[in-house]
Amino acid sequence: MGIRKAIVAGQFYEGDFNSLNKQIIECFESEKGPGALPINKRNGCVLGAVVPHAGYLFSGPCAAWSYKEIAESEFPDLYVIIGPNHSGLGRTSTILDDWETPFGVIKADKEFGKKLISNSCIVEDSLAHLHEHSIEVQLPFLQFVSKDYLKNLRFIPITIGFDHNIKELASGIKKTIEESGKKVCIIASSDFTHYGFSYGYVPFS
Repeated sequence: MGIRKAIVAGQFYEGDFNSLNKQIIECFESEKGPGALPINKRNGCVLGAVVPHAGYLFSGPCAAWSYKEIAESEFPDLYVIIGPNHSGLGRTSTILDDWETPFGVIKADKEFGKKLISNSCIVEDSLAHLHEHSIEVQLPFLQFVSKDYLKNLRFIPITIGFDHNIKELASGIKKTIEESGKKVCIIASSDFTHYGFSYGYVPFS
């Protein structure tokens, strides 16, 4: 097990610490975003959120709405991040490597990951994560809103391929969470739809 290096830093989001920090602040303060950085804390964990995975220039302010809610809630034991496999390489899978962004290394919960593999249709497959951006783009936001808890920040990445069985996958995740006894926040990385001429989808004129 090693470290999965960032592949879209400098493309989907800024590639160095200071520029990335500034970019994320601007996403929170944007008029299309929540308009302010996270401030207040409240009881209870966010159980789940749907967050887009386009470049921050396009979807960062939208993503900031979800991450403001996450930041202002209780810090969970683990984040499970589920994203689509755009390349089609590999299978529905996780990897137990730690991941690196311009903000530093974010650790994978290897124990949880191993239990998840044994409880579900998920396999360990680095190929599926090799060129995939949908999970990576969530991590800088997650690190930003977890500044006070970075030593305890843990996550597990799951990329969904064309071979997936949603009910079986959900059942395996649920079982693993229950067995672990951990407080878990599930982040679904999804753009919902791709709109525009380049995607061949323009239902509105």
